[in-house]
Amino acid sequence: MNLRRLFPRLTETTLEITTMTDRILRRREVEARTGLSRSTLYAQMAEGAFPRPVRLGKRAVGWTESTISEWLESRETSDAA
Repeated sequence: MNLRRLFPRLTETTLEITTMTDRILRRREVEARTGLSRSTLYAQMAEGAFPRPVRLGKRAVGWTESTISEWLESRETSDAA
């Protein structure tokens, strides 16, 4: 699978971070996994409390699956403390 061909606008850094097992999740899937609404996602991004998305195109963004998983794990750890 050639990510450069699928997502020509991804930066080299993003391509290095994104492996074949690390899917790009679109906003609706991120909402489903986190339980957060769109407005809450963007409000938390503005506060620096949620990871910024990867730009996929002119009007498309996504998050790497690993980034969302790490964020969820950090929430579980901080809630347990």
